[in-house]
Amino acid sequence: MPTGWQFRREESQAPGMAIPHARLVRAIEESALGESDEVRQDHETAWTSIGEHPVLHQYLPPGARFRARASEEAEMDMTPMIDVTFQLLIFFMIAATYVVQKTLDMAKAESDDQTNARSLSELEKHNILVKIAADRSITVQGKPIGIDALEAHLAETVRQQDKSEMLLDAADDVDHETIVRVIDAAGGAQIEKVHFVSRAGPRNNAPARAPPSTDK
Repeated sequence: MPTGWQFRREESQAPGMAIPHARLVRAIEESALGESDEVRQDHETAWTSIGEHPVLHQYLPPGARFRARASEEAEMDMTPMIDVTFQLLIFFMIAATYVVQKTLDMAKAESDDQTNARSLSELEKHNILVKIAADRSITVQGKPIGIDALEAHLAETVRQQDKSEMLLDAADDVDHETIVRVIDAAGGAQIEKVHFVSRAGPRNNAPARAPPSTDK
């Protein structure tokens, strides 16, 4: 067997170092050289890894033949993480769109001076008039409507009359829950703004009632 050998480390571009056959075998058996290190005989022109060389691979320690190369080591698969990130992004985009659609621009109640300047008939030209009586009965443009059918009726009124704002005239005795349900129905009907009617009288000296939040 030829005794002239050269070896170099894995992925090295060095010309290689000469080594006798016996010393080379001992280095392989003692794991001083690994299966990915490269060797060639004097009469060979191409470099071959020790693990793939037909003469030297038999001298590798038993465990070394099953050791993965550095380039073959397991890496983290980022595909599932990217999929989850896109799913969360889509979820938040849909949720944000829903909140925007269900949020109304709440206008301040009209004061006495504003009411004098803009009569109720003038406001009705640009707004859908909704009245809530003390007994919690509801009328839309003068037509009685049940609370359960209010959203559908408002949506139809918006479509027919091409109005996107609502004028809400609620009696002083109306409970908070009824007003909230009416405003929720307006949000579902795609009404963009709700105006409140304020009547003249001594009660206007008290702090104005804050409109309920319509954020979902």
